[in-house]
Amino acid sequence: MKLPSGTPIIRGEPIKNPEHFASLLQKAEHFNGYIGITGMGYDGMEDGVLLVDNGSVTHAYYLHLKYIYEDKGDSALKKVLNIVPTGTAVVDFVEFTIPKLKLTVSFNEAFKLSKSIPLKDVPKMVPKVYDYKHVITIIRTSDMFERIKRMAELGLTHARREDL
Repeated sequence: MKLPSGTPIIRGEPIKNPEHFASLLQKAEHFNGYIGITGMGYDGMEDGVLLVDNGSVTHAYYLHLKYIYEDKGDSALKKVLNIVPTGTAVVDFVEFTIPKLKLTVSFNEAFKLSKSIPLKDVPKMVPKVYDYKHVITIIRTSDMFERIKRMAELGLTHARREDL
């Protein structure tokens, strides 16, 4: 996702639990900008971005940094929110001016959700516990699958051999 610079409102705030994340979202009722969520997931760092227009999530982007796996739009939203309960997640809120937000929306059409979601409804979508199954799918479709299996046998990766 292409994001311009903006004004940081919250920078690197640790997310203690999903309820804490919900309380942060409540304070952003008419927010314009993006919410970035980063955390240590299964076998590596996961990163997500939610673009917010007047308090509603309109675009989503997900990245697993180790496997350079990207997802966008509706399918990315679930993965982004799955980062919240990792116990290692941090969140950034970066505010945009209205013109900057409109420009960002126009450059990121591929990341658009089929339906915008008000921030007040987002906490209901956050899972109670982290689900690592989507990362297993990424590993299995990755060119590195055999290498990861070997590394797991040697204990050199966070991936568990029995999951592969």
